[in-house]
Amino acid sequence: MNHPTYENLIGIAKFFNVMPSELLRTEKEAAVGETTAVLDRIDEYMPKVAEIRRVMHMMGDFSPRQLDGLAEQLNEIMHYFRPYTPVDEDGVPDTDQNGRTITKQSKYRDLPIKEIHQAYQELKAIQSYQVDKLNLN
Repeated sequence: MNHPTYENLIGIAKFFNVMPSELLRTEKEAAVGETTAVLDRIDEYMPKVAEIRRVMHMMGDFSPRQLDGLAEQLNEIMHYFRPYTPVDEDGVPDTDQNGRTITKQSKYRDLPIKEIHQAYQELKAIQSYQVDKLNLN
């Protein structure tokens, strides 16, 4: 049986983007080596799975109509984060000087975030004032 030279082994490993030692492992050795990576992924995903289960449990308290409404609201929110093509009043997509359709990153970038935050803070102050006023009476 022929074995590759050290130089050929390095070349093959570079071609496949692996370590030369990975080319010489048996299947059992490879499986043991991958176990650590799998366990690391499990540790990473367990909190995410727990969060999904928690949300699924909470969703059991909603009616199908409420879930449909929530899905509609989430879709509307996500609309601001998706790329989009601006259109004119006739629904024709905007194009650049070469006639290619323009696609913008998201409408989120166009939102007046500072003004929204300021309005939110003012509403919280009003709400806090109303709660304090009720507690005094």
